[in-house]
Amino acid sequence: MHLHRPSPATIIACLALFVALGGTAIAASRYAITSTSQIKPSVLNAISTSGPDDNVHSAEETIQPGKIGGPLANCPTGDHVVTGGYEGELAPGALVIKDEPRGSLGWSVLIDNRNATAVSKVRAEALCAPGQVATDGKIVQ
Repeated sequence: MHLHRPSPATIIACLALFVALGGTAIAASRYAITSTSQIKPSVLNAISTSGPDDNVHSAEETIQPGKIGGPLANCPTGDHVVTGGYEGELAPGALVIKDEPRGSLGWSVLIDNRNATAVSKVRAEALCAPGQVATDGKIVQ
């Protein structure tokens, strides 16, 4: 087997690749944040005072065969919903009709249980943050 000498273009491309990877490695080791002491205190304060802080769960519900129903997770008074969802295992034939915010107050889940057995242990979850949402969409503290 005879190896061919690489072309100048191949050599330059390989050199550029090594330089690019080396720069990324240096940046990752030098600029990666590994502790909160590397973050400006005012930024930490802004994150802790304005970020989501309440993860609310509804009670577990059971939806009987042939019925429609579902849990609601309500945010505490003075908070608004940021996002949400549900947890639980649905049996084959059960359909999630609604999995959405309930205004700015919490999270709503609605399940159509077309199954012959009950769907149990379904809970809604809402991630809530301080402040209420005004009609213009801004957060009012």
